[in-house]
Amino acid sequence: MKHPKRNSLSRTLEPLLHNPLYNFAAILVTIASILILIVPLIVDLSLSERAALRVIDRAILLLFLAEMLLRLIGMRRRRYFPGLTFWIDLIVVLPLFHELGVHLLVDAGFISPADRSAYLDFPGLYLIQGVRTLRLLHSIQYFYLQKQMGLTADRVMSSTKQRIFSGVSSILFFIILALGVGVSIVVFNLTEIQKQNRLQQVRVQATSYGVLQAKLLFEEFVMAVTVTVDGEKETIESERFPAERVREYFRYRNDYIQLDGVNPGESVQVSFRDLNRRREIVEFATLATGMLVVFALLISLNYYLTHLVLTPVERAMRVIELRLSGEELESSDIRQTPFTEITLLVNGMDLLYQKMRAPARKQITDREHPRRRKSDRPPESDPDS
Repeated sequence: MKHPKRNSLSRTLEPLLHNPLYNFAAILVTIASILILIVPLIVDLSLSERAALRVIDRAILLLFLAEMLLRLIGMRRRRYFPGLTFWIDLIVVLPLFHELGVHLLVDAGFISPADRSAYLDFPGLYLIQGVRTLRLLHSIQYFYLQKQMGLTADRVMSSTKQRIFSGVSSILFFIILALGVGVSIVVFNLTEIQKQNRLQQVRVQATSYGVLQAKLLFEEFVMAVTVTVDGEKETIESERFPAERVREYFRYRNDYIQLDGVNPGESVQVSFRDLNRRREIVEFATLATGMLVVFALLISLNYYLTHLVLTPVERAMRVIELRLSGEELESSDIRQTPFTEITLLVNGMDLLYQKMRAPARKQITDREHPRRRKSDRPPESDPDS
């Protein structure tokens, strides 16, 4: 049973979703959300700056969620709900629900506040966040179609191209997503192993030769050591890791950890920031490679479908329409290179038209040029003479 109010709302929202300004704004917001993921890899941001970016990112994800609801209401479900665009939109907003769920579990006491960051930063999160890049496909397709309609007013999106694009991009998207998450899990596990190895090295060195010797040996990642002198604890910081910078840029249990009790009255702070950054770069490279593969394949597929299939077929159909309206066109004049099965088919149709047209053309020629009278013919020679 159809709901009049819903149909009325759908008809109201449909023009908005197909408005050029709306789609252009969607592109700008998507690019801004992509930059939020890239900037921390390029610029070393403080904890407060990262928190500000997370707030902006949540606001953008809320906009994406609102747009998803608008599409569910304002578009036909069969065109949106089972399609690739719906799954992209759903995966894009999943981190928002994941973060909300973790905070609710912390408030309920199921997760300790100290473990909150570990649950928020799970393996493959960066790759899932990067799926928002594929939101550009919908807007690019929209403006491409607008351009084609500007050239030919009655042109519509080819159903063949749309189905091929949807099928290929869906299969490729889920394969790349699964492989990317798998790579992220492997890299995360390797990073955790490296962290444990680093802690073990520092612990063995500090236990055997003292924390000062461990600081000198592992100065690249030992941030500070604490020793007891005359009953008072003294912290010796590394020049690479000033205390003020550690407070502003490092997260405890994520970017560094403190080993207590390696020796009586001694402790060591060990940094993991370089390992975490390396993991982020690997995940970004995986994401960028996957997105480039998707875009490159779709652009190549669009080019070859347009030039080798759709353009010759559209021209052949136009020629057929003109022939049915009375125009006598001998050839469709399609490009013969590269020679494909479509080219062979259109050439065969032209040859068939010429063969079928030949008897009628002969009759027309005979009417316009009647046979000469027998008297006008030259006298036949007598065979007996």
